[in-house]
Order: sequence, then C-alpha cells, then structure tokens
Amino acid sequence: MMFVVFCIGYNTYSQPNKRTVNWFTHQNVGIDFNSGIPIENPINTMPELIMGSVSTMSDTNGNLLFYSDGLKIFNREHNVMPGLTCGTGFIPAGQGALSIPKPGSDSLYYVFTARAVENFHPMFYYTINMNRNGGLGEVIDIDTLEAGWDAANHITASYMKNKRDYWIFTRKYREHKYAAFKVTPQGVDPIPVLSNAPERPFETGGFGVIKVAYNKKYIMSCFEAHTANEICKLDNETGEIEYLYQFHSHELPVDPWINQKNLEFSPSSKYLYISGDHYSAVPEEKVSCVYQLDMQYVEDQMSFTQSATLVGEPKGYHIQLASDGKIYCYYSLPDGPSPNVIGVINNPDRRGVECNYEDEALTIVDGLIGGQSFVNFAPDFLFRFDYNGICESDTFTFNPWFFPEPTTIHWNFGDTASG
Repeated sequence: MMFVVFCIGYNTYSQPNKRTVNWFTHQNVGIDFNSGIPIENPINTMPELIMGSVSTMSDTNGNLLFYSDGLKIFNREHNVMPGLTCGTGFIPAGQGALSIPKPGSDSLYYVFTARAVENFHPMFYYTINMNRNGGLGEVIDIDTLEAGWDAANHITASYMKNKRDYWIFTRKYREHKYAAFKVTPQGVDPIPVLSNAPERPFETGGFGVIKVAYNKKYIMSCFEAHTANEICKLDNETGEIEYLYQFHSHELPVDPWINQKNLEFSPSSKYLYISGDHYSAVPEEKVSCVYQLDMQYVEDQMSFTQSATLVGEPKGYHIQLASDGKIYCYYSLPDGPSPNVIGVINNPDRRGVECNYEDEALTIVDGLIGGQSFVNFAPDFLFRFDYNGICESDTFTFNPWFFPEPTTIHWNFGDTASG
C-alpha cells in the first residue's frame, strides 16, 4: 500500500518518479536532481556531446542507465554502448533524440533520433537491452521510420490513456503534416497517424521544439527562424492533431521582441512559457527573455497573445520543467548574458511575476553549458498523479500515473473522513 499526503493547491503537480533526475549538456556538464534540488555533477570522463538536446534515461530510483545525443548512445559509465551504433552521418539538434522504455518490458528501451531538417534521412530508432554487457546495456537493433523522411528534429512523446503505450510525435516539413507513431508491447508501428499542419518554408530550418501539455489536451511547436508558434489541439487517444493557428513572438504586446528558441508548459498546463533572445552583435547588449501566456485563452488567438507577460530575463534562452516542479532557464552561448548560470521559475503555476523567477539558481563551475535545449524526455515521467477540482466542496477526481502502478493507494487529506 502506498500512503500519499496531498494538500490542495494551485496545480496538479506531485512528487514524480525519478526517470528524469539526471541531465547532461554538451561539455562535461551534469545536473543531478536526486536530492530534490539541482546539484552540479561534473563528469570529467563524459564525452563532448553535439550541440543538440541530450535524451537521458534513468531507472525509477534515479540511477542513470544511458543517454544519447542522437549520434551515439553512452552507458552510465560514459562509454559508447556496444552493438549497433547511431553512426548515420547526420547532426541532430533541438530535440534530436528521445528515449522511452519499451511498453511491457523491464529491460528493453528505445532511442528515437531525427536529424537537422536540411539532411533528408529517415527517423531511426534503436533498441537497447539493459541486461546485456553486465548491466551496462547493448544496442541490439536499429530500425528506420521511412514515414519520417522529412521529419524535423522535433521529437516528443506522450503516454496513451492505458498508461502503457506511447505516441511519438514529430513535425514533417515537406509534407506539412504532424506524425504520431504508436508504440506498444508489439513494437513501433511504422505507419503514423498523420494530421494536417500549415505550410512552412523549408528555409525556416528545424531548430525549435515540440511539446505536449501535461493535461494532454494541446501540443505546440515553435520554430526559431521565423519565431513562429503552432498551436494545436491533441486527441491523445487517437493521436490526431488539430491545428488551430500560429503566432509570432514579435506579435506579443511585450518588449523586447525575441528570436524564439523554446517553449514549456507549467505542470498543471495553466500557463505556456516561451523563451528566446533579442540578438545583438555586442555581447553586453544581448537580452534573453521568458514570457508567460495564460492557457485559459488558448483557443482565442487574440486573447491568448494579449495575455503574454514578461516574467524573467536575462537567461530565458532554453527552458525545461524538472522533477521538482520548477522550470529551469539558461543561455547557451558563451558570449551571452551570464554564461553557465542557470535561472529558475520557482512557481510556474502562478500568474505573472508571482511565478517567482530567480535569476541565479545554479552556477556551473566545471564544463560548458551548450546545446539547443536542456534535455529531452517523455513529459509523463514528470508527474505521478493529476486531479480536477478547485475549491472546497467541489468534487475532486484523481488520476494516478505511478509507474509501476501500485495495487492500492491511500489518500490522506488530513481529516477523519478521508481515512
């Protein structure tokens, strides 16, 4: 039996499992969230990773299993994993790699990779058996997803309603589609669910991200070259995506306007955060910002964009929700404002400046922060249950997301009636 003490608050966030507690970026930089707060974990033997986001995988107790930059897969000892390799000759960036456990298995994992958009290669996925090589893992298979031949380097995932199977989402550039590949205990379905996306010029490039809201009602992607955001509704049961509209960061009623780099949702999906920089050839004049938009207006384009408010600068270049329920921010270029200093949004489910942006949460002493994003992992690993309900006397419904799911759960609300 599992006992959970739960206090009604502003959001649906809860203590997560620990699959997401190990982060790695570019040059010897590791960040460890096992203690509940971020601690620098310098890895002197870690290889220099390419300038894209790194996908990491830990077990549910927070022990590192492996990580990948999309070109190579490294085991927990920071050596290239034996077996078939990712040597496909292309350079991922943004969200060029994503790792998930194979549904129904306690030892098999998949690593999905996509390349920079100017290189036309199919998506690849690799199968890892963690029982091989003395528990360090071995790549035992490589497969292609030919339907992803024009996929941008945007990959994310979402658990389906059965909390076992996944959707793997990406954005196709030539066919102007969103693609959702289904992953079940039987494997990866190579024929995706396709949904219409707006036509986007090829020269916009693949830099940017795609993310699923934690309530699984929306999916959004951003594109660096044209500072564009595509706003879509998601049917997480069918994998279908309904494109609603797009807006550009320079259309927001806030200053300064930015070249957008990233986006992230608050844990309860109440707010969307977008980030980027106002470029200047003079390093001292570079400004990077984080803006918050109110998701209650998301299906009304004008109201949604008008809800934007500046909540933090100058380190809002790349942003990522972590296992402690906070959103971390950094500027990845060494000539930018305060390189190697990480900021944090402490209360991302609160409106405006109440979200409590802190400019200097962690300073990296060893190594160099880099890459096009912090880290990439399935967003469902970031929470353990969600609920609906706001005020006292409301009817609250609870939906557990524990992995593995316990036989029984005891909810303790601090009153006799709750048991």
